[in-house]
Amino acid sequence: MEKADRVAVVPVSMGWSDLGSWDALHEISDRDQDGNVHASREGGEVIAIDTANCLVRSDGARIAMVGVQDLIVVASGKDILILPRGRSQEVKALIEAMKR
Repeated sequence: MEKADRVAVVPVSMGWSDLGSWDALHEISDRDQDGNVHASREGGEVIAIDTANCLVRSDGARIAMVGVQDLIVVASGKDILILPRGRSQEVKALIEAMKR
């Protein structure tokens, strides 16, 4: 943009969410009546009983949850990530630890 010759600016009022975290993804996604976001693909399955305000994604593993709330659970390949909602920014530290 710095070197662009033709730039236009239009005023707009809209919400903003930085989708850089699992928490942000939970906030913008369609939730069920209990506040859960379930997403599965490639044969993944999510079963949630008495579960609230969780983000659960799986690309193959079946994830079964009972009586939990405010969790982020992501299964991808052989890896499963489980953490409390509100701490998803700490995934960077986890990635660094896994590299060691």
